[in-house]
Amino acid sequence: MWVGGTGAFLKRILEANPHLRGTLYDMPSVVENHVLGGLDGRVEVVAGSFFERLPSADLLILKAILHDWSDENCAVILARCREAMPPAGLMLIIDRLLQEPLDVTSLFYDLHMLVQIGGRERTAAEFSALFESAGLRLQRIITPTESPLFPLRLVEASL
Repeated sequence: MWVGGTGAFLKRILEANPHLRGTLYDMPSVVENHVLGGLDGRVEVVAGSFFERLPSADLLILKAILHDWSDENCAVILARCREAMPPAGLMLIIDRLLQEPLDVTSLFYDLHMLVQIGGRERTAAEFSALFESAGLRLQRIITPTESPLFPLRLVEASL
C-alpha cells in the first residue's frame, strides 16, 4: 500500500493494522517532513512525482488528490497508478463525489476547485470515465465518511 502527504493517514492505518506494511510516496519537499517515526521496518518513504512513476503496491490510496487536477492531468496520474498495480491490485480514491442532481453546495465546491487550482469535483460517471481512459474499472463507491463539511466517498478501482 502506498499513500502520500506527510504520512499522518498512513500512520493511522498502520497503527490500526499491525500486520500491514506501507510506502509513503510524495514529492521530496513533502516526504522530508513525514510523521512516520516508530514504524521502523513497516514503512518505506519514497520521494518522487506521480506524473513520472509510482512504486508498485497491492493497494494505492489517493486521498484528496484527483480533485486538485484537470481531467488531462488525472489521466496521466491514473495511468501511472495502473502501471504500478499488480493484476489483483486495487486503488482507493478518497475524495468528494458530486451527487446528482447537483445542488448549490456541490456546484460551489466544484467552482472553488476550478478557480483556486484548476481542479474539479466529479460525479460517479465522471470518475468512471477517467478510470476507463486509464485502463481501470470503477468497482464500487462506498458510503460517505463522517466528514464534517462535505462527506468524502471511497471510490474503489481495479485493472
